[in-house]
Amino acid sequence: MKIQAGDSVSHTFTYADSTFTGLWVAVGPQQITKTADNGGAFAWSGAETAGWSPGLYRVHVFATSGADRYPVETFDLTVAPDPMLQTTATDPRTQAEKDLAAVRAVLSGQAADGVAEYEIAGRSLKKIPIADLLLLEKRLAAEVRQKKGRQIVQTVKVNYY
Repeated sequence: MKIQAGDSVSHTFTYADSTFTGLWVAVGPQQITKTADNGGAFAWSGAETAGWSPGLYRVHVFATSGADRYPVETFDLTVAPDPMLQTTATDPRTQAEKDLAAVRAVLSGQAADGVAEYEIAGRSLKKIPIADLLLLEKRLAAEVRQKKGRQIVQTVKVNYY
């Protein structure tokens, strides 16, 4: 589950025995707790979630009755910063996406000038070989696909004659 600080959020608690109460505990950059209402719903206003620190939380939902506590579900919650409070420009890409774009820009530039190394007034400059850049591009592209949840391995159909 992913939310942004400042969003209104709700989560429903279901447990067969109506004598139990729902307890929601999130552990992460800070601890957040909430007790379900009589209908089994947890709800937070935007003003409440605005105070949540951005980061990854592990949420535990329990059914409680007196001293008894039973786990109902556990899941991860990511809280992103409130975009309404953002005052500076940011690049939302991952480091792998930024690196991939840089490698592709270098490949594009090297392909355009075709020079692998040169010397001017006794000073020389060697560029990274295109073969090495292509390998790096392939590795970074796979990392980006993996982080975006795409399948890295492709099925290739082969016909033998």
